[in-house]
Amino acid sequence: INIPLIIAGLVVFGKRFIVNTAVATAIMSITLEVMRYVVTPYYTDGILASLFGGIMMGAGLALVFLRGATTGGTDIAAKLINHKFRFVSIGRLILFMDLLVVAASAYIYRNFQSALYSIVSIYAASRVMDSLLYGTDRGKFMHIITSNPDEISKAVFSKLGRGVTVVNATGGYTGEPRVLLLCAVRPSEVSTLQAIIKKTDP
Repeated sequence: INIPLIIAGLVVFGKRFIVNTAVATAIMSITLEVMRYVVTPYYTDGILASLFGGIMMGAGLALVFLRGATTGGTDIAAKLINHKFRFVSIGRLILFMDLLVVAASAYIYRNFQSALYSIVSIYAASRVMDSLLYGTDRGKFMHIITSNPDEISKAVFSKLGRGVTVVNATGGYTGEPRVLLLCAVRPSEVSTLQAIIKKTDP
């Protein structure tokens, strides 16, 4: 299954991608083998092992992706799909594809407990990956319909340091002209913006 994925990766991303992927895969394989003799395996708590293993796996995969490589397998497939559909994150793609692999494994080997632990690990890895690749600073895009656009714009700029885009709009029900303000803020700034709006134009 890896062979057609590698060929597709070569066609889409070029030789450098394949070389980086080969190096990353080799380093990962060697490291896994060496760590068997360096670190004592942890068997005490499956949930803790799955959770922290997933976190470390996600961080490692994110570093590999940031350098323009993958570790092979579903990673290549995820990168290829993300290249075509940018709106789907790498972490979600890997989560979906790895869940398919886990489901097939659980069905074939009838080991559902391992599958459940794997789901915890994969989910943690996908969340960490997306956080490192795309950041956690998600914004809120506010639509403000008001009769006092100038006052609100000045207050937003002076108190939040944010710019405002003014759009002339028409009420769909009344047909009356309206002013629509567009403002992007951090989630932590939403309550402050709402307070500014309520005070300026109740």
